[in-house]
Amino acid sequence: MQAAKLDHVAFANQYIDDVLTSKFPACKWIKAACQRQLDDLDRQDTEDFPYIFDEQAANKVCNFISNMPHIKGEWATRNELFVLHDSQQFRLTTIFGWIHRDTGYRRFRQVYISVARKNGKSFETAAVANYMMTEDGEQGPEIYSAATTVKQAEIVFKSSRSMARRALGFARHYGVQIHMRAMTIDETDASYTTLSSDADTLDGLNPHFASLDELHAQKRGSYDVLESALGSRAQPLLWLITTSGFDRSSVCFEIQTYLQRILNTTLHKHQGLGYKVTGTSVTDETFFGVIYTIDEDDDFTDESIWQKANPLIDVSVKRDDLSRMCRKAQEMTSALNNFLTKRLNVWVNAATAWMDMVKYDACADASLDIDDFEGETCIAGLDLASRWDLAAKVIIFRREIRGEHHYYLFPQFYLPEETVDTSSNSQYRGWERQGHILQTSGTIIDFDEIEEDLREDSLLCDLHQVGVDPHQATKVITDLSKEGFDIVEVTPMVQNFSEPMKELEALVLAKRLHHDGNPVLAWCIANTDCKPDRKGGIYPRKANEDENLKIDGLVATLIAMNLWMRYGGTEESVYEKRGIRKL
Repeated sequence: MQAAKLDHVAFANQYIDDVLTSKFPACKWIKAACQRQLDDLDRQDTEDFPYIFDEQAANKVCNFISNMPHIKGEWATRNELFVLHDSQQFRLTTIFGWIHRDTGYRRFRQVYISVARKNGKSFETAAVANYMMTEDGEQGPEIYSAATTVKQAEIVFKSSRSMARRALGFARHYGVQIHMRAMTIDETDASYTTLSSDADTLDGLNPHFASLDELHAQKRGSYDVLESALGSRAQPLLWLITTSGFDRSSVCFEIQTYLQRILNTTLHKHQGLGYKVTGTSVTDETFFGVIYTIDEDDDFTDESIWQKANPLIDVSVKRDDLSRMCRKAQEMTSALNNFLTKRLNVWVNAATAWMDMVKYDACADASLDIDDFEGETCIAGLDLASRWDLAAKVIIFRREIRGEHHYYLFPQFYLPEETVDTSSNSQYRGWERQGHILQTSGTIIDFDEIEEDLREDSLLCDLHQVGVDPHQATKVITDLSKEGFDIVEVTPMVQNFSEPMKELEALVLAKRLHHDGNPVLAWCIANTDCKPDRKGGIYPRKANEDENLKIDGLVATLIAMNLWMRYGGTEESVYEKRGIRKL
């Protein structure tokens, strides 16, 4: 059996139209990806855009995949060929259709596909790997399926191998030799194998195509090695597939954030396509990605929005299965995060949910600038932890809008140079480059720098009070109090943190909390779990015992919130009151 050749570009274009006219349910990131494709088509033949869309190349890969057989389930039993969904035709035609007008080489070098489970991403990846091995015109192509473990990497590879075995005439036509753990083609020196995520074993690679499965669980090293290894090929392709996860310090979350910045460029150009645009923008013509998830204001119990995260609902995703898991998520807190991450593709915090991170992220406003609050009253919270680790300063302003208090957060973090260089948290270096973390020279944090920053804050605004966790803070407390700062020692305990935690959560849900999208603070909040005591009080705890998890930014925030709730900025200003108080 051979599939008829179709005009897959036409189906892709219809999908784009259906998404942008809301006939097909889609979140803002998918709408932005579709609009980006339309914008790029309009940019052809312009001076600053060196790419053209080759419909023949776009259709070629889709026709190839349409001749791959199903290998599992009812379709495999009937020996049916793979039928591409419109969303898959959109992705594939866009990725493979764009070529450089002068060289003819493919435009996109990295692909990021984030979608809920059971939506065919592993099968699609396996078919693409076979195409790259046989039909991409590369001599000696090295094809790799990589993941955290060999077992995980074999999921994609075994699918490719099963397709090669079951596809009528495939092995004979291309001269593919099928082995237990590899496939090879002697005529073109092609090879296809698996890789685990041990970065030490990945040096010396020369990949033409590499897929990384379940990127949210990947080590940073494997991604970095594969990305750097792409440079010696004319048109290599790094193919990243994943569902959402928990760890906002992971390379996966970093890449998704980068893609969102790319798509923000399109959103800004089109007034948000009806959405609020948060975060900064960046241009990268060689990176393609899609994020199938729900929108920030969606109710996860609303069945009508599930297709946003599950484009293959009623095809490979069973609606009854989603309904069952949704009911369980409403009854069992332990099941909620699993449903959100795996079935609705939402990044959440680990363990038992405290903060709704979707709602928290929706409070971000990249346009916030502390200079716009010049002369206004504010309160600072400090968590200095230790001189060797993350220290946090959070400034909070309060404004009254239509009779309600709104709070504005401006966080800053500090790390010693040695910690930035040696920490297993790969995000520290990126956050330092972006200015979210200030790096102090040497092996320990110089608290004098934090004191100097507070002095500058007091020149800009009425720094009413400075709340400090007294642990490790004797020097700072003594120095600042001598200079006339109103210092309040806020001991971390349930009595001091319970009400600020509850208030912070309520402010987020009411959209009366505003922050600048600082990713370090978001990471700290996402790392936080809490367990009520017998009196209903709550206290922040790390979600697990991993020493790399930090909640210092949240602690500093709660300290400042405590003082706003306790004193409300009504006492004497910093210049009229001296001394140290303890809570």
